[in-house]
Amino acid sequence: MKKKLVYSLIFILAVFLMVNYSYCVSSGNASSDELTDSEKSLIKKFGYGGDYVKRWPDGIVYVYNGTIYKGLPRIIKQINQIIGNKTIFQLSNDKEISKVVFESYASNKYAAEYKWSWKGYNLEKWVISLSNKHTHGSKTEKFFLSMFTQIAGFNYKADKKKYGEWWEFSIDKNIKKMLKALYKVPPGYNLLTGEVE
Repeated sequence: MKKKLVYSLIFILAVFLMVNYSYCVSSGNASSDELTDSEKSLIKKFGYGGDYVKRWPDGIVYVYNGTIYKGLPRIIKQINQIIGNKTIFQLSNDKEISKVVFESYASNKYAAEYKWSWKGYNLEKWVISLSNKHTHGSKTEKFFLSMFTQIAGFNYKADKKKYGEWWEFSIDKNIKKMLKALYKVPPGYNLLTGEVE
């Protein structure tokens, strides 16, 4: 009888500890997803959704490079390291499955023209048509870096006084902080209320 009582108490204690541990772990995850006021401010200023988080959904975003520029893997790796691992950009030879498509055209009037499409707060597709003269040369790296930073979710054009033109572009701590924060929370996250729509 005493043995059964002891075993019952041990079992109850074990269950209590497991439940307590699960609660602590889930609470820890929730707090790691909370945004600071500084992060919210950066997302609101440089994001595409105003008071809401608009970004790529979690998972792999395939990228097709139809230009002669060979430095895209290096840029993608840099952006992936900043974001973390919720959303991962990955090069693909299949244009059809790719959500980001770089195309090169000789007839483009401007350095770059792009079209994007959204489904609610999720970015679905981004097609960039580039003038051939901007796919090679001494400034190509900065050109692609500035473009891909925007593709990832940071609109540096929101503050041209600070970030200048694309040929002067470099990734600073604000860009890193904003992109990391952007992918901490799901698309549709309301920066004012903390709720997801």
